[in-house]
Amino acid sequence: MHIDKIEIGGFGKIKNREYTFARGMNLIYGGNEAGKSTIQWFIRAMFYGLKGGRRTAGLPSAQKRFMPWDGTQYKGAITYTLDNGTHFRAERDFEKNEVRIFDSSYNDITNSFARGRDKQPMFADTQLGIDETGFANTVFIGQAEVRLGSDGLENLAARLSDMDNTGWDGLLYQRAEAALTDALRNRIGTDRTRTQPLDRLENELRRLEAERTALIARQKQKESLMFELTETKNRLMELEKWEQWLSELGRLIEIRKNIDQRMKKEALLKEAAARL
Repeated sequence: MHIDKIEIGGFGKIKNREYTFARGMNLIYGGNEAGKSTIQWFIRAMFYGLKGGRRTAGLPSAQKRFMPWDGTQYKGAITYTLDNGTHFRAERDFEKNEVRIFDSSYNDITNSFARGRDKQPMFADTQLGIDETGFANTVFIGQAEVRLGSDGLENLAARLSDMDNTGWDGLLYQRAEAALTDALRNRIGTDRTRTQPLDRLENELRRLEAERTALIARQKQKESLMFELTETKNRLMELEKWEQWLSELGRLIEIRKNIDQRMKKEALLKEAAARL
C-alpha cells in the first residue's frame, strides 16, 4: 500500500494543509512540537478512526486530544493505492465519527465493508489485511519506538508464526520472519546490542547533542561579551563627552581669569591716573 496524499482540514495544531507523497521514501522534518507526530496520528486515525470515551492515564481520549481549539473543522481525507494498483480515497469527519470510502471513480463503496463494534466500516482491516493493533506495532512506528525489545521481537515472531505456515505460503512467512529478525538484530539493533547501526547512530546523536549544547553555551557567552562590549563603548562615549565638556569649561575659566586680570590692571591704571 502507498499513501498518495493526505488532506488535513483540522487535526491537533495542523489545519488546512495538504501533503503529497512520491513513490519511495518521503521525509517530513521539523523542530520539536512542529507536528510530525500529529501527522503520524492523522494517518492512523484516517484508517482506523479515533477512540472516544473516558480519559486514560490522565490524558483525554484520542478523539478529544486532537480536536482543534479554534473551531476548525475536525476532518480530513487520505488517498492511497493498494499493492494491486487500485486507488481509493477515505474522507473522515472526526467530530461526527463518520467515514466514507470511494473507489478510483469516486463511487461511494462505504457499505461494501463489514462494520465493527463501533458501527464503523472496517475498510482498513480489509484492504490492508491488518487491524489497528498490528498496524500500530509494525507499520506505524511512533517516536523513539524504532528499536524493539526482546518482548517485541518475540511478539512479532509469534504474529508471523500464527499465520498460515504450511506449504509455499508458510515458507514465505518463515523467510519473512527470518529476514525481519535478522534486520532488527544486525541492522537496527535491540535493547541488548551496543555496536549495531542504530547504536552507532544513537552514539553519534548523543555526541552531536553534546556538541550542540557546547556551541549554544559558547554562543550565549559570545552574546554576553558583545553586550558588555557595547556597554563599555557607550560608557566610553559618555566619558569622552564629559572630557570635552570639562576641557571647554577649563578654557572658559582661563578666559575668565584673563579678563579679571585685565580688569584689575585697568582699575589700577585709572587709580594711578586719578592721583596725577
